[in-house]
Amino acid sequence: MENGTGKELVARMMHKYSGRDNKAFVQINCDTISARSFERELSVALGARSGMRSRPSRLEAARGGTLYLKHINKMSPSMQDVLLDLVEKQLGTNDEGVSPYNIQLITSSTVSMQDLVSANGFLETLYYKICSFPIVLPPLRARKDDIPLLINYFIGVSNKQHNYDIPKVSSAAAKDLLRYDWPGNVSELKCLVERAVISSKGNKREFKELLVVERKVEKMSKEFDTWYNHEKEYLTKVMNYTGWKIRGSSGAAKLLDLKPTTLESKLKRLGVSRPKDV
Repeated sequence: MENGTGKELVARMMHKYSGRDNKAFVQINCDTISARSFERELSVALGARSGMRSRPSRLEAARGGTLYLKHINKMSPSMQDVLLDLVEKQLGTNDEGVSPYNIQLITSSTVSMQDLVSANGFLETLYYKICSFPIVLPPLRARKDDIPLLINYFIGVSNKQHNYDIPKVSSAAAKDLLRYDWPGNVSELKCLVERAVISSKGNKREFKELLVVERKVEKMSKEFDTWYNHEKEYLTKVMNYTGWKIRGSSGAAKLLDLKPTTLESKLKRLGVSRPKDV
């Protein structure tokens, strides 16, 4: 599966409608976390082993809720061993049919896990324990009927985040965007909506022009020849907008609804750094 197809969004929807929405949705990105940190975060005795730390492990934080492991295809062999041990000893049910943690485990991958197992890149035993109900998300260009729904969902999220009242797009406005192939998939669409919200500052007319005018879509497809360049330029604009402030209520992480550490990793990966004269 391609990157940016909306795997995290689906995971959050599964959490919301699973009857666990009053509990935590905890995410771990297996692509960026170290094997040592992964083991620590899935430890059942984090507090006992690290008395200086007051926060619970992410396993403990997810108790009764959902634990979402992103990019499990990037797991090292040692991380796979840790997860297998956790699934067998803590996430399963005991002889009385009771699960100690009562956690809904959701995983995602950008490649076929069956192919990875066949290539000895992933433990077969672990695969069959965690991939009982696989869902394949095709790229956005193959499910364009989802575009209007996704646009209006992201508008709703942005309205709540910025206290704006931007209305949902009409079916005619959404159709203008169907002619674009969205190489960055759902992530690119989300980025476009967020950028339109930030640039419009809540002005309904400006937002509509930024989002649906055909020349904007055509221009975007020419300017952003790759998703890498598009994301890099977008994050640079956001950082300039916040005065290169990452943390705090007025920081870029809050604006983008990202953890500061996640944003810092993105900036580093994309080579986005503060100009010397700023």
